[in-house]
Amino acid sequence: MAGFTIDNVTKTQKEWAKIAGVTPATLGQRIKNGWKGKKLLMPKFKRKLLMITINGVTKNIKEWAEIKKISTGTIYKRIGEGWGKNDNFFIKPKRSGRVITINNITKNFSDWAKFIGISRQAFYLRFENNWQEKELLLPKNIKKGKEKITSIFKRKYGLSAKEISYLLGVSISRVYYLNKKNSLEYILKEKKQ
Repeated sequence: MAGFTIDNVTKTQKEWAKIAGVTPATLGQRIKNGWKGKKLLMPKFKRKLLMITINGVTKNIKEWAEIKKISTGTIYKRIGEGWGKNDNFFIKPKRSGRVITINNITKNFSDWAKFIGISRQAFYLRFENNWQEKELLLPKNIKKGKEKITSIFKRKYGLSAKEISYLLGVSISRVYYLNKKNSLEYILKEKKQ
């Protein structure tokens, strides 16, 4: 590597880079950009991290991000959006996604899918294929248009599968599973007593 002189001292590019605390490539780029003399040896610029005080505790953005397990980008975005610096400032972002209201209950696609026991993608495809509300809530492996199943529940228990799911606090797919295992009737009797 070729050497050069600064203040009557000659060293190689690698030696000067080590003194400056930069890589030889950075030093080479500085030379190429016309930097001369002691300016070449300036330490690499480090961005000063923004300090945030919340509930009397001051830390920089990177430290808060690590502690609260959210990205620095989310913190910068919230500052830009004018969020108040309080406990809510560090709530983990939840992917809300598209929301849909069925029977006056609003949930995002992921939550509906989880509720009925299918994948988000399966729920999305049902929605995109214009399934009716009652069909959107059918559990896994129940095909669109099979309304006989619902009428069986009405006849046998006096409630629809959805009403039973609300009563028991379980997903509709769980209601179908319990019915299949012949334990739904027993559970409903226990619940009504």
